[in-house]
Amino acid sequence: MVLLRFLSNDNGKIRYEYQPECKGDFGILFYDATTGEGKVEKPASDDPTGFDGKRAMLSLVDFAENNNFPKEYLRATH
Repeated sequence: MVLLRFLSNDNGKIRYEYQPECKGDFGILFYDATTGEGKVEKPASDDPTGFDGKRAMLSLVDFAENNNFPKEYLRATH
């Protein structure tokens, strides 16, 4: 599971914090809804390769497509 927490949505530039397995320090995900580009801006402490962050990025794409940005969201990653 990955916990996502909303940070900002500035003209389609979306940022969420993410935390794999709800442990360790949060990382930061970025998704630009106008270009479709996303990235792990800062990997979480328990995700040094950014793998869980990249999988959680799919939620940001869904949020943008539905114009619905929950304050917190749990995503299954396995």
